[in-house]
Amino acid sequence: MNPDHGKLAAALRAGLEKQTELYRQIRQLSARQRQLIAANDIEGLMRLLAEKQALITAASEAAEKLAPWQEQWDKMRESVLDAERQSVENAAAALREILGEIVALEDEGQAAVLSAREAAGAAITRLQKGKAMHKAYGGGRAGGGSVRGEG
Repeated sequence: MNPDHGKLAAALRAGLEKQTELYRQIRQLSARQRQLIAANDIEGLMRLLAEKQALITAASEAAEKLAPWQEQWDKMRESVLDAERQSVENAAAALREILGEIVALEDEGQAAVLSAREAAGAAITRLQKGKAMHKAYGGGRAGGGSVRGEG
């Protein structure tokens, strides 16, 4: 085994672990996001989204830095010691797992937003119908308007 290959494996594993840590933080925020949506805490949600965007940017930058090493890894992975290869593969598997959890949380969050939007729409429709009924039955004027047969 070439010692440079061992360094590559260590650097790649460290990069994957860094990305995984960033994604763990994103996962925590995604879980909290759902709670904020349920509580209709718009200010808290906006702060959380800004924090989440900063982490996503950092994770994206980490992935860009890791890309050349991943290309080299694809060419050299068979010439690396089994233990080093397994540690890189384990780090990559952990990253894939956390990404899957984030996708599931984001899907749940999107469903919660859609549900909240539908509930708000239904409330607005009920309010509009109530106003129309109120207007039809006298519009709040003393004596009731058209119901009394004015004229």
